Amino acid sequence: MKLSEQKVESCTIKDFEFYISKLFVVSQSSNTLPFQIIDANNSILADPNEEVVEIKDQINVNVDTRLNYRWLDLRTETSQSIARVKTKVADSFRRYCLDNDFIEIMTPKLIPGSSEGGSAVFTFK
Repeated sequence: MKLSEQKVESCTIKDFEFYISKLFVVSQSSNTLPFQIIDANNSILADPNEEVVEIKDQINVNVDTRLNYRWLDLRTETSQSIARVKTKVADSFRRYCLDNDFIEIMTPKLIPGSSEGGSAVFTFK
């Protein structure tokens, strides 16, 4: 660790930098990712009424692949933008309701099977 020549703006500790002298790979993954984030970011969601322009060397990631590997797709700019919009809409709705004297009630949910612990299982007609 050394004192940095200029302040590092992208982290909370701004005066120091770490320098790595050795790096050991303990366990390397044998699997490759099903798609790269950059390819998913570059995929075009085409409007069926418009002409689709082919881009040379562009890899398109299909929707079924995105859904099968949702944990990876959530790292794309599009998915994160959608999540941010949904968060803002839900927050605005919640704030409106609270400002107008509504209360939020969090009810237990009915599910088709028993819960993880299996406790409180009852029949529902």
